[in-house]
Amino acid sequence: MNKIFKKKSPETLLQSFIFVFSTILILIEIASVFINSAYFTSFSPDSWALLDISKNIFHNFYEVTYIREFEYGLHRSISFPPLFPFVIAVLNKVFNMGIYAGYFVNFVILILTILLSLVISKKIFGFIAPGLLIGVMLVTNSGYLYELTGARTVP
Repeated sequence: MNKIFKKKSPETLLQSFIFVFSTILILIEIASVFINSAYFTSFSPDSWALLDISKNIFHNFYEVTYIREFEYGLHRSISFPPLFPFVIAVLNKVFNMGIYAGYFVNFVILILTILLSLVISKKIFGFIAPGLLIGVMLVTNSGYLYELTGARTVP
């Protein structure tokens, strides 16, 4: 019972406040970006090219139909690494998400990046404030969010 009502030091209170405030800020920002970008997407030719490649992962592996590769006379993609289209293909095979599969993958990558930065921060510095700062910087960086919501491979 004494542990519950034990007085906390000002440093502990400050760390708790920073943690709660940063976590709330990150969650609000992620939710608002996720909801808003569903209506105001930034899909580009690269987004559609990744979707096109993902449709050929399980047959005619990595065959493309977009103009970029025809400049070189190739029928296989040299512009994108295969992991991202493979993950999109698996998601589309299971959930049939279309272009939004890449969008979903990028949000998962964002959340995993923030969690990983928290773990690394705790291990290196002994507290998670630097990791929270990285999370805040990611979710408030307009260039990063533009790529993330565009279902491209940058995040």
